[in-house]
Amino acid sequence: MKAPALTTDQRIARVWALFTVLALLLWLRNQVRGAESEVTVAIEPRFRGEPLVFDQLTCTNAAR
Repeated sequence: MKAPALTTDQRIARVWALFTVLALLLWLRNQVRGAESEVTVAIEPRFRGEPLVFDQLTCTNAAR
């Protein structure tokens, strides 16, 4: 069974709907890009409140 042919008005409506959806997707993509941010993580190793120094034997615990 063949689908009925679309009228000119229906074709125009479909083109506008497609255009609207594409424009919305482009707008959303730009909104997501604008929401990007930078995260910086700083790790400062410490032992008993003092900075951790790896070239010295000053880091001992209760077992040593």
